[in-house]
Amino acid sequence: MAQPKGKSGNLNGRPKGTPNKLTRELREAIKKFLEENFEEVTDTWKNLEDKDKLSFYKDLLKYAVPTLQAVEEAKGTMPDSKSRIERMIEESERRMALTQAAIDKCDMTND
Repeated sequence: MAQPKGKSGNLNGRPKGTPNKLTRELREAIKKFLEENFEEVTDTWKNLEDKDKLSFYKDLLKYAVPTLQAVEEAKGTMPDSKSRIERMIEESERRMALTQAAIDKCDMTND
């Protein structure tokens, strides 16, 4: 007999945090692409202007450094919702200010 919609009949289900097959395959393909093209990306990096380097670096940073929320979830020390949101806003504002200061500094050296 078919299960009702939203029920699988598997009480355990997939363990939390386990990526599905497509996600795993996609991550592997991206990793392979990055490994195969690392030298070309490095050469391109060297030819970027300082402002573009900062933007590129900022975009990559989120993949290398865990966010405050991810660290708190891993430690099991999540603060209440309001506090977490306030901290996220403060962290975002801090990062934006640092990035803007670096961009301004690059603009001044390029003038």
